[in-house]
Amino acid sequence: MCDASSLSETQRAKQEIRRRVLALRDGLPTDARAAHSLAIAQKIAAMPSFIAARTVSLFSSFGSEWVTAFLIQEALRRGKIVALPRVLPASTPASATLKHPLPTTPRRCAPPPFKRGQEKGSNCTDLNQSRSKQMLLQTIENLARDTAPGLRGILEPLPERPVVSPKAVDWILIPGVAFTPRGDRMGYGAGFYDRLLAQMPPQVPRIAGAFEAQIVETLPTDSHDCPVDVVCTERQMFCCKKLA
Repeated sequence: MCDASSLSETQRAKQEIRRRVLALRDGLPTDARAAHSLAIAQKIAAMPSFIAARTVSLFSSFGSEWVTAFLIQEALRRGKIVALPRVLPASTPASATLKHPLPTTPRRCAPPPFKRGQEKGSNCTDLNQSRSKQMLLQTIENLARDTAPGLRGILEPLPERPVVSPKAVDWILIPGVAFTPRGDRMGYGAGFYDRLLAQMPPQVPRIAGAFEAQIVETLPTDSHDCPVDVVCTERQMFCCKKLA
């Protein structure tokens, strides 16, 4: 367990919001979650940026997240290059994961620092282990055939699937626990996507899907917290760049 006294005020605030929002999301009835997920996927699939994108980075949902399989299948049906993340052990050398150099374009956010005892106070050991892991993007052509359960049971590409450099992605779907109408994002605390987004060109559209229950007015943020450009819920779409 984490020692609450070692956490900053921002970290303690994030813990409380994460706990509250996850409880609301977990409480959604199964049929409502399925219907809302389909509505979110349909809205995102109709976005001009998604339609125009050739290589998209998506993710497999888990737990009470909105069901991203709808969007993954639609992207595959349209013939897009679909990349999903796979989490690698901390001991994996960078040369074995990156077959292209990291982008040198200006970043929209700083990479998050690796510090012990941060975020998600329910289990600091697990969190610290997650923070030391790397996330790799690999393509799939068939969701059932080309994936297997990985970290936390989340479907990940098989190890032999082709690797995609973050620099080659031209559209990305981002998970999260909570979002604001301005595009502020709070993830699960491991920093996977903050580190990934810091490697991508700044013009890549950053899109998030979420249930209405996950939208909050404000979020405590740090310098390494990367915002999103659009947040799409089952009811509405927040175009965050216009609010900046």
